Amino acid sequence: MSLENYESFARKREIIRHRIVLRFAELFPSGLAGVEMHANRKGGNLEHVDQQRTRENEILIGDADWRAKLEAEIEAARLENLAEELEALKRRKRQSEWDARRLEGKADPWKASKKGPLREVILTAGKDWFAERDQLAEILDESRQQWFETMAVEWLKANFGDAVVHARADHDEMTFHIHAVIAPWSEKTTARRGKQRVLQPSAYPMLASYEAAQDSVGIAFATIGLERGRRTAALRRAATKTRKDREEQREALTTAGQAVPEYLEEAKDPLIPRKRQHVPTPVWWAEETQRLNKKERELKAAAVADAERKAKLEAERADIEQRKENLTEREKDADELLLVIDGIAENAGRVEAREYRPRTQRFLDTLRKARDAFRSKIELDAEKKLAQGREAIEKERKAVETERKALDAERTAVERFKSRVLGFAKNAIATLPTEVKQRFVDALRPEAEKVKEAEKSLQELRKRDPNGSAER
Repeated sequence: MSLENYESFARKREIIRHRIVLRFAELFPSGLAGVEMHANRKGGNLEHVDQQRTRENEILIGDADWRAKLEAEIEAARLENLAEELEALKRRKRQSEWDARRLEGKADPWKASKKGPLREVILTAGKDWFAERDQLAEILDESRQQWFETMAVEWLKANFGDAVVHARADHDEMTFHIHAVIAPWSEKTTARRGKQRVLQPSAYPMLASYEAAQDSVGIAFATIGLERGRRTAALRRAATKTRKDREEQREALTTAGQAVPEYLEEAKDPLIPRKRQHVPTPVWWAEETQRLNKKERELKAAAVADAERKAKLEAERADIEQRKENLTEREKDADELLLVIDGIAENAGRVEAREYRPRTQRFLDTLRKARDAFRSKIELDAEKKLAQGREAIEKERKAVETERKALDAERTAVERFKSRVLGFAKNAIATLPTEVKQRFVDALRPEAEKVKEAEKSLQELRKRDPNGSAER
């Protein structure tokens, strides 16, 4: 099964559910100080940083003094470019231009624009993906973060080479991620200016086309179970083209004096996905962290509310039971009181039967009616509470049963396609980096040797007779 077919199959079966996140942000050299301060946790928004884990952060590409080296390289390019241009003008005998250019002095080695010539990169995935257990990673005694680091470094070096001046792994924030800074150097030679070394992002295909970068990183990280980001740009183009075609059809029908059919009505035109507004990487990361924190708070609040609801239900059950016990005790008291009153009435009737018995009987009848009314009210309230409790319990039971069925269905689907996924896993392992694949082979070799030794021992035992003597 090819990678494309597997991704389609896995997406339908909800086996692959996590996406690789790639973000680029324009950056001027003047902004490098802020990047370095945040990397060292000495500036910027540090509310979402766990200071206890900052020591776990590590540099993957470049040295600790990467910023100073890059700034020195930019300054050297300014001087070299000026010298090259003056030499070219001198060869062409353009004295007036030479004089003017010498007076102007050195210039920035990039094209003037609103966007900076450097690129800041963020590579990450969903927090849940990093938290999931991976059997292959356990065999190799590696975490998914280590796999992600290896793949990220390989992808950055393969597409940008020495242009990656800095890359680091941040472990002390909500979600593990990798920061990188790219200095896209390019050389141009012209008769007027000579050889010029400039920062030119468009000279790198992955920086010239955001979609190409998303395709590339999606293919690279598919080997560890991550999908490409959503194709928003492609969806926008397709929706825009469809709307334009439908508008032309409506206009043609209207010009011809024909009615527009219902399926061509403007209300049924496809919606165009809203174009994502570019957000600087630090701002996006801060917003993403806030979103994750909010989601975590909502989940905790839902759990607390659920616990409170269950506690309230248990309290109501206990109250109903207590009221039933109280009702039973009151019935006993009433019965005892009636017996006492009956005894008094009987004794009194012997003395003044004609005068006392009617009043006593009326009192007893009134007391019995009050007791019966009280008992009916208590029983009605208890039944009502019990019915509400039973209804809530039944609703909760149905929700649990629905969740259990969904879980069983998902488990069945996973088992059904397990053999196919294992087939793809063999192909995926073959595409792993050589270093990772070799560690995988090394990790499994001891187990394979144990199996071979066991088979050899079994064969030797089969050659022996029941008395233990070897075959002659």
